[in-house]
Amino acid sequence: MVSVHKITENVVEIRGESSLYILLKEKLVIDTGFEFEKKEIKTALKEIIEPEDVKFVVFTHLHMDHVGNADIFPNAKFYASEQAIKDFKAEPLEAVLEEDAAKTLNTIQLSPIKSGEWGLEVIKTPGHTAGSIALYYKKDKVLFTGDTKFRHGHIGRVDLPTSVPSEMRNSLKKLEEIDYEIMCPGHNY
Repeated sequence: MVSVHKITENVVEIRGESSLYILLKEKLVIDTGFEFEKKEIKTALKEIIEPEDVKFVVFTHLHMDHVGNADIFPNAKFYASEQAIKDFKAEPLEAVLEEDAAKTLNTIQLSPIKSGEWGLEVIKTPGHTAGSIALYYKKDKVLFTGDTKFRHGHIGRVDLPTSVPSEMRNSLKKLEEIDYEIMCPGHNY
């Protein structure tokens, strides 16, 4: 079941099996959720912003549950970490974990995100994937953690094709050093 949650005046979460976040002023979406929830996500989005009005989509990593609805943002530019893009180009299925989502993502031009764009500090958090990133929105002290760290102390899996288990501890330590007030993870657990 998909639901909408206001995080701050400028940040809204659409929560399903995976969460996506909207930065309203920037017309930016962080992650796009699972494809099987497309209809519900589109309905929820239209309460907040028309998908055609979204200018930017940033992926915390490229697994299917984070890129599954990229195709509903026809006018957006898409961004991910350099490492995530490199891994996707080398082995699309290993990077995305699902064939249809990999095919859809292959039709989109991915550009490397630079720290500071849209007021987002990019933090490299290898572990769950080699190219995982967290995004710190300093203005509202919101930290988007993707699948590196979750709300209730859980951490992302490190047994997947592009995982780097040896880096997870360092990535978690980096996140602990950030002065955030609100954590917005990729899943609500």
